[in-house]
Amino acid sequence: MHELVELYVIDEKKFSSKLERLSDREKYGMLVTAVKANGKLWQTIEVRISEFADALEIIDKRFGDTGFLPVFAFNNSPFDLLGPDSDCPDFGYFSPSQVEDLHACFQDLSEQDVQDLLSIGDKTIENVFYAFRSAAEEAARLGFALAVLF
Repeated sequence: MHELVELYVIDEKKFSSKLERLSDREKYGMLVTAVKANGKLWQTIEVRISEFADALEIIDKRFGDTGFLPVFAFNNSPFDLLGPDSDCPDFGYFSPSQVEDLHACFQDLSEQDVQDLLSIGDKTIENVFYAFRSAAEEAARLGFALAVLF
């Protein structure tokens, strides 16, 4: 079954960092509401989540195989409001400084790296690559964050 993955460019100032008394589920709900109300939907990808995860890992190998892209795309939140042991649905997030790093990773790819990725012939990898590259570029240009909703 395919799901919709949405990439939002958002000003980090639109998130409240004072949610400590709420449960993880309540925090998650408030974060999703803030993203949808204040963020700009930049890209959508219709994909099986397992294929999405695989594509992120393949792209991340070109970034040095650090796990940066797949980990933050699935399990990160503004101000670390949702800890690693959260029982919430997946929430992906790149802070403005992490967006700068992500954008730099895309910029540092050689033309050969890009061609190698695209020559795999997997449409999911291509869609995920272009969606994240475009979203990272826009978020970096604005000095904003990037949120990933499932």
